[in-house]
Amino acid sequence: SLAIDHRVENDAERKRIETASESVLDRHGFQTPASYITRRQNSRGEYGPKAVFSGATGISHLMTRSIGDPHGAPALIPDAEIISKQGVANGSWVVLASDGMWDVIDEVGVAKVVRGTRHPARAARKLTLDSVTRRRQHGMIPDDVTVIVIELRHPSVQPTESRGGVTDEATAMFYRAALGALLLALVLGGWVRYNEGHT
Repeated sequence: SLAIDHRVENDAERKRIETASESVLDRHGFQTPASYITRRQNSRGEYGPKAVFSGATGISHLMTRSIGDPHGAPALIPDAEIISKQGVANGSWVVLASDGMWDVIDEVGVAKVVRGTRHPARAARKLTLDSVTRRRQHGMIPDDVTVIVIELRHPSVQPTESRGGVTDEATAMFYRAALGALLLALVLGGWVRYNEGHT
């Protein structure tokens, strides 16, 4: 796996948040850390998982990195971790997904679905629908589920003629452009999005 979990269970992420020196006034006018980690608590007093809280707003997030959330804790940074890998086998698969999926389906489950369908769009749809179903079954709050599945195909070193007179080089250019568009879609809100609130 190339994934790095940006959650409080990640030691490096937890230390980064705990060592933040900023402080703010909370909703009641008391000095409090701008970002802190504690367990969520519902209106019935029941405790949930640990999350990153904003001292100013009281809003919490399970992830420690996020894009475009002005109400979250200052320690909730948008910085991405870039991983480079060489020697990826032809026909490998990449799954980009939001926490709405990863919260309920682990890497083994994802791989099983992808291998079972062998088709990017069908795999993305099944993972999305399975995630929504599992969240409901576990009594979890509604969440957006974004899933993108990409099959990696290496272009030939020398362009060769293929069906319809289209070269492998042209096909590779198409896939690179498509991958860029898919990554942008993930950042802007998702290509395959299934909002539980609309079912």
